[in-house]
Amino acid sequence: MPATTGAPVAAPAGARRPLLFGAAPRPQAPSPPLTTTRCRRAAHGTPPPPSSSSGAAARRRGVKEYVEAAREMARHKDGGPPRWFSPLECGGGRVPGAPTLLYLPGIDGIGLGLVRHHERLAKMFDLWCLHIPVEDRTPFAGTPFAGLVEYVERAVKSESSRAPDRPIYLVGESVGACVALAVAARNPGIDLVLILVNPGTSFHRSQLQTLSAFLDLVPEPFHLTTPQLLNFLTGNLMKMPEAFVGRGLSLQEAGPRLSETTSSMLDSLTILVDVLTKESIVCKLEMLKASSSFVNSRLHAVKAQTLVLASGNDELLPSTQEAERLRGALEKCRTRVFRDNGHKILLEAGFDLATTIKGAGYYRRTRRTDFVADYIPPTPDELQQAIDHDRERSTSCSGRSSLSSSGWRPGSGRRSYHSEWWERMTYAICC
Repeated sequence: MPATTGAPVAAPAGARRPLLFGAAPRPQAPSPPLTTTRCRRAAHGTPPPPSSSSGAAARRRGVKEYVEAAREMARHKDGGPPRWFSPLECGGGRVPGAPTLLYLPGIDGIGLGLVRHHERLAKMFDLWCLHIPVEDRTPFAGTPFAGLVEYVERAVKSESSRAPDRPIYLVGESVGACVALAVAARNPGIDLVLILVNPGTSFHRSQLQTLSAFLDLVPEPFHLTTPQLLNFLTGNLMKMPEAFVGRGLSLQEAGPRLSETTSSMLDSLTILVDVLTKESIVCKLEMLKASSSFVNSRLHAVKAQTLVLASGNDELLPSTQEAERLRGALEKCRTRVFRDNGHKILLEAGFDLATTIKGAGYYRRTRRTDFVADYIPPTPDELQQAIDHDRERSTSCSGRSSLSSSGWRPGSGRRSYHSEWWERMTYAICC
């Protein structure tokens, strides 16, 4: 897979091991055909990641690790261009014939949006992430070598020629989803699988249209205190007490935990001032506006298999309505709506991208889905989550009420609760 030659990011004495390999800056001239430089844990003498267990979710990285790694990457200031990197967690344990997965970041451009999912995805995919330096101003699309679309397109064509019998997964978040759709529209003959997370194609119907003008009135670094960006960085703060109580904590116990979380959040905002500069955010919003118009005029040309993941609590974009629109506009599109999640769903606890891809039946290693050859045993966490979810629904529903509570009626065209549960469990157990 395309990656620039690089050395490990140096960490100060006593600091935790960095999450990824940093890549040395490329020359500004157009790059030659992309080649592969692997990033292995063995180079550091560290063991492969432990296999998932029932407590794996508690040990997963989250916003804190995202902020720390983003700060490390922001320290190495340069004007670009964008580059690929492979996380350190991607060494060893990958299934034979694993397809390539390219992660295309959202507005932040850091490329660490999958930090909670690196270890799980690295067992299923050859994982590479796109990093866009803070000071880089590469446009969305331009001359054959100038834009992000062309940069990703070259990587896709290189990977397709290397393994023509395997699909290439593009996981795009907000503006990254627009890049993925543009690449798919320009290359209908390449076997692509698009995973679009809260896609930015709904920019013209979102609150982000007014944010760019409002930022002109706010001095730096106070631009991060605007309601839209606070939601983008931290999620819905009003749901924090409910989340703690939902984990079995009383209101008295949740108070100190909430105070600790809020303090950590403020520290994170201080660090992110260097990563999400005012100029960078304004440029990304302009890119999102241009990319939305560019892609919406070319949706008819997208032939790739597509899965849209929408957050029901997204306060930046109307993601739920956009998912329904894309399902009608794209030829091979399915949607999944997560009602209680916010815009940064990939960093939120309780969401697992690998499980979602498998549960939707979108994981394959060849041009056709083979439920036997592509089978990956479920982790203990996946089984326990399915059992707990079914137990909760079974205790709250009985007899005919289980059908009516899910909103299903004969001939309504909506799937019943039982069909949704069976879809999740079929791939996990009964392949």
